[in-house]
Amino acid sequence: MALDLQTRETHALTSEGAVNLEARFSPDGTRIVFVSTTFNKRFHIFAGDFRDGQLQNIQRLTGENRSSLPRYYYSAFDTEISPTWTADGKEILYVSNRGHIYGSGGFWRMRRTEGSTPGLAPAKFITKRQIGRPPEFSPEGIRLVYASYLGRAWHQL
Repeated sequence: MALDLQTRETHALTSEGAVNLEARFSPDGTRIVFVSTTFNKRFHIFAGDFRDGQLQNIQRLTGENRSSLPRYYYSAFDTEISPTWTADGKEILYVSNRGHIYGSGGFWRMRRTEGSTPGLAPAKFITKRQIGRPPEFSPEGIRLVYASYLGRAWHQL
């Protein structure tokens, strides 16, 4: 949903009936990255242009991957969640369980590529963490804060 601050009216940015969540504006306010089940009803990262209060040119950024790992409580298909922009808006950091049997997985990052083919934006694995809350960059963009289940305690920063 978008809220017009002058009129106080809201309107939907998406309308396909999928689960759409974790929307984050790019630092310059021109793009939105978010999680959606639009593609195959599984969680993937999408991004679109935000112009005149509308979300346009939506593209799926992460591909579909069926894991051969014997996951305990997740689907055989990898999921991507919790996207956030780097401070300069050139990269997106997200969480994926790709390559992990347990938990939410680890941090991945992808470079923002204009006009990339959906599902083919190159992503790089950063580190394995049991993520409890989405990551957030510090204002200067050099530190990252997130909540983790490391050490078997809940939501440690």
